[in-house]
Formats: sequence, C-alpha cells, structure tokens
Amino acid sequence: MLKLIHYKKFNKEISMGNIILQLIKKYINFEKNMNFVNMISMIQNNSHLFFGELMTAVLEHIDVEIMLSLERKRSWRVIKITKRTIRTIVGTVTFKRRYYQNKHTGQYAYLLDQAIGILPYQRLGVLLESKLLDFTNTLSYEKAGEMVIDFDTICKQTVKNIVSKFAAKENEFFKDKDDKKIVKSLYIEADEDHVSLQKSLKNNVINKLIYVHEGKSTESKGRKFLLNKKIFASNLKSPEDMWIEVYDYIYSTYDTTKIENIFILGDGASWIKTGLEWIENSEYVLDSFHLNKAILQISGGQKKEGTKVTYEKLKGLIYSKNKKSFKTLAKEIVDKETGFTAKTRKENHMKYILNQWSGIESNLDNKAKHQLGCSAEGHVSHILSARMSSRPLSWSREGLEAITKLRISILNGITRTGIEKTLLKVNKKISQEKYKPVKHLKRIKRHAMETLGNVPVLSIGKVNGLQTMMNGLK
Repeated sequence: MLKLIHYKKFNKEISMGNIILQLIKKYINFEKNMNFVNMISMIQNNSHLFFGELMTAVLEHIDVEIMLSLERKRSWRVIKITKRTIRTIVGTVTFKRRYYQNKHTGQYAYLLDQAIGILPYQRLGVLLESKLLDFTNTLSYEKAGEMVIDFDTICKQTVKNIVSKFAAKENEFFKDKDDKKIVKSLYIEADEDHVSLQKSLKNNVINKLIYVHEGKSTESKGRKFLLNKKIFASNLKSPEDMWIEVYDYIYSTYDTTKIENIFILGDGASWIKTGLEWIENSEYVLDSFHLNKAILQISGGQKKEGTKVTYEKLKGLIYSKNKKSFKTLAKEIVDKETGFTAKTRKENHMKYILNQWSGIESNLDNKAKHQLGCSAEGHVSHILSARMSSRPLSWSREGLEAITKLRISILNGITRTGIEKTLLKVNKKISQEKYKPVKHLKRIKRHAMETLGNVPVLSIGKVNGLQTMMNGLK
C-alpha cells in the first residue's frame, strides 16, 4: 500500500495529487495488446483495490492535516497511532489514525473519526449497509452477505445486526397534512401469519398485518391493484398499539368528515375487531374466503354429489340471510356426524359462522356497491410468509420484528436513498450516545478539508466520479 506522508518528518514531498496518479498507474495500466474485454475485466477486478487505497490515502491525509492544525496543537496531544479497517461498497479501507488526549480536560478521542462521522466499532460503510438491507428483503442473512459485493463476504450475524439497527429507527410519526385527501370510502384489511420461534422459546407467534387503501383499480385484464396502500405489521405491538398507529395515519392523511364508509375486512379474529373501537364509524365485514372455507368444512366438501348439494344449500341459506334455517340445517349435519374429531371440527365452524353473522350481512349488503373483497390472505403470503414462514425458519421475536419493519418500509415506498438517510440518522443517534462532544471540532475539520480542494487532479474544471467522491467527504 502506498504511503501518504513520512510520519516522522511530516513533510509534503508526496502530494495528494501524486498519490492519486500513482494509484491510477498501479491499477489502471493499459497494455498495448489489450482488447476491450481485457480492459473491462482489469478495471472490474482492480476497482475495489484502487478505491480502497484511494480512500486510505484520503483518510490518512485528513488525519495528518488534523494533527498539523493549530487548533489541535493548542488543545490535544498525540497518544498513539492505531489501525482501523472498514468495508465499503467500493472496497476495503484500512487506514491509520491518531488517538489524542485533551491537554486541559483529559478527554480521549480519535479526532479523525469524529470529524468524518465514523462510529465506534463501525465495520461497514452506510452505502454497503443499505445495499445489504435491500438484499435481505428477499434473501436470507447468509445469502445476502454472500451476494452483496463481488470481492468480499459479510457474515450472517453482521447482516442481522444491520437489520436490527435499521429497525431501531424511530416509529413513523404522521403529521397532519394541510391538504388532506378526500375519499368517499376507505378500506382496512387485516390478517395474521403464524411464525415459528427458536427452539429455546418453545412456541409460535402471531405476526399481525393491517393495510389501508382507497379501493381497487384495474391494471390490466384480470389484474387489479389497491389504490394508495399503506401497510402496518408487527408481532411485538399489542392490537391496541397497532390500531392507534392506523388511526393516526388515517386522521392525519384524510379528511374524515368527507368519508362516507370505512370498512374493516378480515377473518373475524378478536384483535381485528378491536379496530372498531378505534376507527370511528367503521363497519366490520367478514371476508368471503373464510366464510366459504367454513361452509366447506361443515358440508364435508363440494366434490362428491351428496356433499356438494349440502354445500350449496348451506351457502344459499347464508347468502339469503336466513340465519335460523342455516342453524337448523348445520346442527342436523353436526348431529349426524359419528367421528369425534370431524364432529368437533364441524361444530366449531358452525359456531364461527353464527358468531360472525353481522360481518356476513355487512359483506352481502355492501359487496356489489363497494366492490368488497379481501385480499389479506394473498398479502400475508407475499409480505410475511414468503420471507418468514414458508420455509423452515425460526426467529427470535426481536429478529422477526426487525425483518418485518424492513419489508414493510420497502413496500411502503422507501428507496435505497431513504434507507441510507435512515441509517445515517440512527448512526447520528448512536454517535451522540457514545461520543463525548469535542470542542472546536468544526475548526479542526475545516483546516483538514480545505487541503482536499487543492488537489490538482480534482481541479480540472469538469466533474468526474473521483471528484464527486472526494467532494462527498467534505
């Protein structure tokens, strides 16, 4: 690796511009007999080494300039020089920097780390962390660590820690909008996924899902999508806390005085019906999928001729709102069943339909007019099960919550840039908790950064990738 400055003399015989030119010659050296394919291959294979050494040179340059600054000399003494390695999206950076002690207060600090925002124990750059989160959305921790960059592998525990760090972000706070949306109807659908926990926890957990939308629109033949969908999910939050979050979103986003109907659709679980207590003037609707499934269980199916007739009779009585006749016929079917297990199952499904009768009537009364139809089963499969329970995986409750937060953030529209900003905010919070503020840090940093603007290769009058990267450091 190239040396930036001879540390004993601290002279500037080797300038920053010369360092960059040497690196270009070292890693981007085109031979006369090279062809196009060889050029691309050489640049691809060497780019992470080039940028790794370039970043090392820049960081060590800044560290020396901090050491030479008058502000540092007045207040800080050098204790030792230590080495640090950080893996980034463009290469691994290994650099030396000085550890200082304040002459007046006795405070210890790495001034370089604080000046450019490197956290204690940080091993990965934010851009690499955000790319890892993007991969982890669909891949296991191990696979994401293997595939995120070509020249290195990140262990699955590190990937898990980054997901947990992202999940530590503050909960989204919904501010009242000046121009609240006006809609006639609002739809809230809810369901749950059952996820296996680690063996030491010895049970499963319910991962709850709620999403709000403004209705359906046809995208193409036979395919519809939900308008302005907003997703909420958690296994740690209580039903009340989740519905409070949904409440805050609705009343900060929509003019509720203009909403004529708010439908809550689901399978009738008690935690879903809790939404009726929080969302004013809402109406519960039992989704047709779970209703038809219960009818099927009571009748014994609709494939055989006998059970098919029974299925159609039960369905006809329900869809004509004839509760008394349905109860009579269903009880006859249950009483005729001789097997204990089958009898219990049919009886439970009969009670389920009777307990959900008001939700069934709401469905029948509003289905045609408001295009009611619950897609919660599909959403649970796509949003939760596909990543968390469809394969033989086991989770801790905190790990499950972290990956759930990541997935719904991405589905709610957060971009890679948004993930980076979130990580920077979390890093800043961690930094404030771990670092004791250094006085006059801005003055110390300004002196060091000014020297970067005097590098000839960066002052050629036009913007390039190298110049953008160096200016980013400033």
